[in-house]
Amino acid sequence: QALMGDSFLTAASKKQWYTPVIAPYAYGWFSDSLFGRKRISHDGNVSGFKANINRMPDDDLCVIALSNSNSSQVGQMVRVLMSILYDQPYQLPVAKKELTLADSILHQYTGTYQFWPETIVQVLVDNRKLYVEGPTQPRMELVAETEVKFYVRYMDVNFEFSKDPSTGRINEMRFMQGKEKLTAKKISEKNNQ
Repeated sequence: QALMGDSFLTAASKKQWYTPVIAPYAYGWFSDSLFGRKRISHDGNVSGFKANINRMPDDDLCVIALSNSNSSQVGQMVRVLMSILYDQPYQLPVAKKELTLADSILHQYTGTYQFWPETIVQVLVDNRKLYVEGPTQPRMELVAETEVKFYVRYMDVNFEFSKDPSTGRINEMRFMQGKEKLTAKKISEKNNQ
């Protein structure tokens, strides 16, 4: 309620706070649209807890899901609830496949990837599993759904790798979370054992 009124932040401060700096990310919030309506949202995940908030400021509507289980899919639950509230089609979450890939395939993906000059992540193989980690993000295991599509267990986070058609080598990684899609270029190779 404090975020909806002007007692906590002035209207000018809120406008600045919710204006995307690196689209669709603003100052601590995702600021985009859903079903043709302005949406302010974010999710959170720390060891043992997950959360998601979606606010529709023009409709004075807010849906928050909190969980003390890493196995919950609060982001998907909120998206389904938002679809129901706005009388939109929805699909309940389904379990994803888990494919075991040979080490030789996993090692194709290892290396350094750059989203922006200040955002660089590492993809590595450790104990026959693929991981991604960044300077401010903990290491996350990437579970293979297909040979090029991966997901993070218990999170609505997906990755997809693509090859340079001229060399056949992995040259890009796409990060997808909800409607957010970001592409990182592979800037160096790295061989993990």
